[in-house]
Amino acid sequence: MNILDRILHVPKQIFLGFYGLFLRVRVFDHGKSLGAGPAIFVFNHTTGSDPIVAQIALRRRIFFMADGRHFSTAFGNFFMTRITDSIPVFKEKGARNIPSFKGMLELLRKGQAIGVFPEGELRKRLSTIELADGAAYLSLRSGIPLTPVYIHNIAPGPHPDSLLGRSDSWEALASIVANVFRKIELHVGDPIFPDHPHPSARDRRAIELINKKILSELDRLSEIARQGSFGRTNDGDRGS
Repeated sequence: MNILDRILHVPKQIFLGFYGLFLRVRVFDHGKSLGAGPAIFVFNHTTGSDPIVAQIALRRRIFFMADGRHFSTAFGNFFMTRITDSIPVFKEKGARNIPSFKGMLELLRKGQAIGVFPEGELRKRLSTIELADGAAYLSLRSGIPLTPVYIHNIAPGPHPDSLLGRSDSWEALASIVANVFRKIELHVGDPIFPDHPHPSARDRRAIELINKKILSELDRLSEIARQGSFGRTNDGDRGS
């Protein structure tokens, strides 16, 4: 991290440090998957505050892959770039995304963490859906396994049809406020390894197989979360 990046990272560090004082979050590492070094986290996506909660809970800087439309306003660009460390990816614009994916692969080579919401948009619950390919593609290109993380009991934020809910930035701010002192859990699952890294990075079958494993593991973690574990003693449990 160069000097300029350190300076520009200060607002985020201040915000996360302050907001973290008001979060009640615990991490359950069921797959014993957490550790130092490069990582690709895949999360379920419920609110715009998910990236903030995840970084505070997992205690490391995570660069998130995010829909390019969230960067279209000055406030949205600042929030996504400086607060959530997000990197824009544009739907159906492959060539435009090349610099973003090259940047993420370089971050992984430097030992950093990438976060992906493969559902592609906010969803109040998991369902049988077609996942976006970004996480699988990064894993195949880098050879780094995916680490599934299910975020449980986070306040969903304003309704999508409400005044605040129609704005991505305001939805995120509203959900940040809504989750103050709320009991939130992050359930970390078993790592998903690419069967044939590098050569099959553009292989549809390989990508589809990884996506099926992601959805299956997030479904499994959601069932574990629904059984209720906040406050229990648990191997791999650490509070935040």
